[in-house]
Amino acid sequence: MKSYGKLSSRLACLLAGIMLALSGCASTPVAVVAVHPLEQNALNLLHRQVPANAVGHQQTHEALAAALRQHQRFDDLQGQWRIHQLLAQEALHWHSAAELLPQVEAMAALAEQLPVKLVAYPTAIMRGHIAPHGKHFDDALAYARSPLEQAVALAYLGRLGEAMTLLDAAETDSPADRAFVFYQSAQQRQDPAGYKQALVYYRLAADDRGVADCLVRLARLAQAAGQSGDARIYGQRAALVLTAAGDADRAASVEAWLGRL
Repeated sequence: MKSYGKLSSRLACLLAGIMLALSGCASTPVAVVAVHPLEQNALNLLHRQVPANAVGHQQTHEALAAALRQHQRFDDLQGQWRIHQLLAQEALHWHSAAELLPQVEAMAALAEQLPVKLVAYPTAIMRGHIAPHGKHFDDALAYARSPLEQAVALAYLGRLGEAMTLLDAAETDSPADRAFVFYQSAQQRQDPAGYKQALVYYRLAADDRGVADCLVRLARLAQAAGQSGDARIYGQRAALVLTAAGDADRAASVEAWLGRL
């Protein structure tokens, strides 16, 4: 069975936090950045995770391109940065290095022109995907403004023991970020309990790919432990998630694995 991507929802949550930060200081009430209807349309498509196939991907890409043109028309640098990040997110989802590179380069160029320091952290994270052996994840750690952002950067650096000390399993804010760190730690340690905690957070983040990935990992660990009954249950749950999400190819892959149990 394949391993499924977990970055889309995490980056979407990160983007939402950035949009709040761009609105100004944390006084009450907090004004959210006004989003143009074209950008909102693209965000809606991403939130519904429409790009489960090539047609949905094209639909979302066209919506993002329209939103980018609108922001370019009025020299809205913050808006352009947001759209390039979403396009980078799409490229990661489709494992397209050719599409990812120009989007991250555009993010980096715009970040240098923006007075808002918060864009430096997600820009460094995205640049790290282009050059994972460079210093970008170290830069992200330096730019991190919260223990959770530090934990995410540490997870990318492979310093998962340190990352886990910064997390409180009882907290539920930014669930996609928390799920990412728990998942990476569980993967390193082959720990069913860690995958189950990540599963809780992926549900809170409404990330069906993350939910499916945790169930697949739990199924494989159960199989390795000789627990064929549990393996079958987790595999069937993963297949149902993927089918409901419209990911027929991955659902078929899981069903084929179940057939070999």
